[in-house]
Amino acid sequence: MKSLLTLVIAGAGICFAADKNSLVSSTAADRSDASITIYNSNLGLVRETRKVTLPTDGRCELRCGDVASNINSATVLVKALDDPKTFSVIEQNYEYDLISPSKLMTKYVGKQVKIEDRNDYTNTSKMIDATLISNNEGPVYKIGDQIRLGYPGQVILPQIPENLFSVPTLDWICTSSKSKQTLDISYLTSGMSWSADYVAVLDSSDSKIDLSGWITLNNQSGASFDNATLKLVAGDVNRVAENVMPAPMARHMAKAMMEDMAGGAMPTEESFFEYHLYTLPFKTSLHDNQTKQVSLLAASNVNAVKQFSVDGGSSPWNYRSGSDSTKLPVDVTINFRNSKENNLGMPMPKGTVRVYKRDNAGTQIFAGEDAIEHTPENEDLHLSIGKAFDIVAVKKQTDYVRHSDREHETAWEFSVRNHKKSAITLNLNEHFYGEWKIVQSSQPFKKTGAGTGVCTVSVPADGNVVVKYRVICTY
Repeated sequence: MKSLLTLVIAGAGICFAADKNSLVSSTAADRSDASITIYNSNLGLVRETRKVTLPTDGRCELRCGDVASNINSATVLVKALDDPKTFSVIEQNYEYDLISPSKLMTKYVGKQVKIEDRNDYTNTSKMIDATLISNNEGPVYKIGDQIRLGYPGQVILPQIPENLFSVPTLDWICTSSKSKQTLDISYLTSGMSWSADYVAVLDSSDSKIDLSGWITLNNQSGASFDNATLKLVAGDVNRVAENVMPAPMARHMAKAMMEDMAGGAMPTEESFFEYHLYTLPFKTSLHDNQTKQVSLLAASNVNAVKQFSVDGGSSPWNYRSGSDSTKLPVDVTINFRNSKENNLGMPMPKGTVRVYKRDNAGTQIFAGEDAIEHTPENEDLHLSIGKAFDIVAVKKQTDYVRHSDREHETAWEFSVRNHKKSAITLNLNEHFYGEWKIVQSSQPFKKTGAGTGVCTVSVPADGNVVVKYRVICTY
């Protein structure tokens, strides 16, 4: 029979040893308000108000429980809201030595305990007085004149030892000249994060999308917050490396919860410093080990353009390749502008956009996804969706001339075959080196950068287009 541990204490809750200061304990039940600001970078700012009753005849010890276990104790601030001059903190501690069977036993090494020795066959029991002399790799007892290793039975302790806590606790030595105080408490904690997820549904012509955005919140801070105001900061906030809190222990994530938006209300957005701040229009509860989703935006009939493109890749500009034709993948992108004129115009936090389209039977089918960065208003978005199945692009070198060690001339041929039942427009993107000049081309090239050029071609349905060009590169 394995040893069991029972803690017998008088009254309900946790009993702490009294000291020279009067002791006041506060829990989440004392919260009158809470506000959580969550950043993209595993960081949350917690601000809460608690109503407490404090003695006014000297120093007291205020123990504030139900705080985040991943708290950065160096960031804790506390003040009296009604009259800050009536409350002062002399000393602040963060207590995270939490109660566990092992720690309780360790605290009782060298002390008297009782063991209930129960006989399951006769359904009788007797109490054994023992001294716990060690708890290293298991309990060692002295019972009478004998040393017993792992004596079977239920260990009974008289009370909780000092300096053990059931939950992470902020501990203040303070003075107060008012009995009733409303305290404003704030701190930073790791284990909180959020991200944006978007769903774009294409219409039958691939020229319009309906776009919805969701905020996914993840709370692994070690604390729960009921009926809290929730704010989200979009942007990259710089943090000093030595002050970055360690990542929390991995925990099991709760099933995602979808929150209905009352009256279709959406988060309000505002500029904040060099970032953007989103505030939920309602209060919500954010429990520990919970993933929650709330609506961010909804837009219909957003103008979009489906674009096909081919990347020419790294070409041998300074030697004859001697290779056969190279088949190149054809990329598909969906492009649209984040503007009010396009039924959008809200700064969009970085996240993942998943694109869907209905098939002939009306079933919504996943078409692809891409990640976007923080996108301000009046900027374009380009979603890389996948590779085109019915479009084939082939490139080959058709000529090479070496004019000098530093000047080389090459000729190339692109062949684009469109097996779709509709015409397409496709961009051929080439990358050149050194100083370059296209001296001959069957289709015009546009210089888009120091080393890049693009040729836009139209390919008819079930048709084929060949683009030939010659370029001189000088190193």
